[in-house]
Amino acid sequence: MKRKFLLFFVAIASLMMLIGCGVREEEYIPQEPELTTVAQEPKEKYEEYYEEEKEEYTSGIHGLLSYVEYNNNRVYIFGSMHLGNPYFFPLADVVEDAMERAEVFVFEIDLNEMLSEEGIMLAMHHMFFPHGESLQTFLPADAYEHFLRVIETFPNVVALFGPMLEMMTPMAISTLLVADIMEELGIYEDYSVDFYVHSFATLYNRQIFGLVPLEQELDALFNVPFDVSLAIIESLVSREEMLAYTYEMQLAQAYFYQDIELLTYILNAETDLEDAYNLHTALIMPQRTAQFASQIDYLLRNTQEPTTFFVTIGIGHLIGIGEDAASVFEVLGDLGHTATTLWN
Repeated sequence: MKRKFLLFFVAIASLMMLIGCGVREEEYIPQEPELTTVAQEPKEKYEEYYEEEKEEYTSGIHGLLSYVEYNNNRVYIFGSMHLGNPYFFPLADVVEDAMERAEVFVFEIDLNEMLSEEGIMLAMHHMFFPHGESLQTFLPADAYEHFLRVIETFPNVVALFGPMLEMMTPMAISTLLVADIMEELGIYEDYSVDFYVHSFATLYNRQIFGLVPLEQELDALFNVPFDVSLAIIESLVSREEMLAYTYEMQLAQAYFYQDIELLTYILNAETDLEDAYNLHTALIMPQRTAQFASQIDYLLRNTQEPTTFFVTIGIGHLIGIGEDAASVFEVLGDLGHTATTLWN
């Protein structure tokens, strides 16, 4: 259950932007989906896909692995996907080797803190409305009625959370629906690439911390303007439609194959859509990328003892999301660092 709560905000920064809440003509849809077929067989089809392809696909996931150095400090930078599939692992040899060399592991936020009782309570505080407020009181009547129609198509979510849904913010609810869809496709938070790296660090008793304070990350993810929350609800579609769209987008396969061209296309598929949510995302993502790069620069310049770090962040920050948006590597370049690529 702890990881269910961790999913709420670890995945939101990537998945909500990658697949959105609705289906728009401008988004990445390779072909017209057949809803009934997709709804009946996606999980089995995905599992067959990975099982068949893994035999021939031996290079593994590299996550654009690169490193930067300053004095005697080295920082490996690895691009993750915040959900995953058991066939993703082990990672590419070059990544596994870098993990073995690392003394300190760094994530977007401190996963140990988030998995603590205090961290979960803090996350719940941000995911739920203040006492006395609910979706019904927060939303206009037509938007609330739309939410009720959509949520009826997600029986698993309703069965698990029931009346609690009324108390959750739109961003938290959207994340729940995305997680339900991804599980249908055989992509789970328990097989998150972040968790895989975190498990390695924990097993070998390496130091773990986050680039951004937990409270700051939660506030940025859930304390959004009203028009952004309203846009999230209004763009929700039925489970069948969301499933078909996500299935056709091939996000997990693109990450599995490390098809950077396709990942770049998917990551930027909605950046030209000028609704409140996408405008908000287009503002937040570059800010987070710049902050991550600034913190990496700080580690390099201010760590006194020679140290090797392994930094895991969403691969979108390594690619760059949005028109003219810089990647972590480009921002680090502006700060005087040159990244050495290992992945190719």
